[in-house]
Amino acid sequence: MKQLFAFLTPALVLTLTSNTVAQDINVDSLLATCPACAAVEGDSVCIMILEGSGVQVPNACYAECLGLPTVGPWFCDDDGTGGGDNDGTGDGDADGDGVGDDDGDGLTDTEEGDLGTDPEDSDTDDDGLTDGEEVAEGTDANNQDTDGDGLSDGLEVGVFDTDPTNADTDGNGLSDALDIAAQLAGPPAPPLCEGDLNADGSVSVSDILQLLGQFGNTCE
Repeated sequence: MKQLFAFLTPALVLTLTSNTVAQDINVDSLLATCPACAAVEGDSVCIMILEGSGVQVPNACYAECLGLPTVGPWFCDDDGTGGGDNDGTGDGDADGDGVGDDDGDGLTDTEEGDLGTDPEDSDTDDDGLTDGEEVAEGTDANNQDTDGDGLSDGLEVGVFDTDPTNADTDGNGLSDALDIAAQLAGPPAPPLCEGDLNADGSVSVSDILQLLGQFGNTCE
């Protein structure tokens, strides 16, 4: 907040220190402190002004200029004046539970405290799934690889469509990581000659033993 005070006019500082909510903040005066951002293109963002309450600014340049964090849109009203909440208190508590969601991951700060996750980081373990998505998937938001198969939870869910809570999704005796590695490597190269059954580059007794080992098996 010290960074914010360094940019604001005395009148606006007085407004912020008078136990007000974000709706009382003069947004035009706030934007005027960062004139260079007026020419920057980008989507509007909600920035945290007071604890649990924010205002909407035209682009992220203003957030960087003011040194304030961007937060979930529920902290801002639809009209961009701030304090977006459904309970009418102006405290940024969209679901009325008295607790905000500072990082916008779908979990309240209280829930994150119970899970041991970081309420200021939407992806505590940096595995590509938000903490809220981890809860929905049944994975550990504090562990990049919940099932310990060598693939991060984010890759299993978002890329390979494997089960991040089961190290061997298809039950073939190989971990998901080994299955994926085999798929990426492609089929093995064919032997140089038909008699080289083990594809070691030569026809030898080991090929005969391999053939005898298959004797009596029913071929599909």
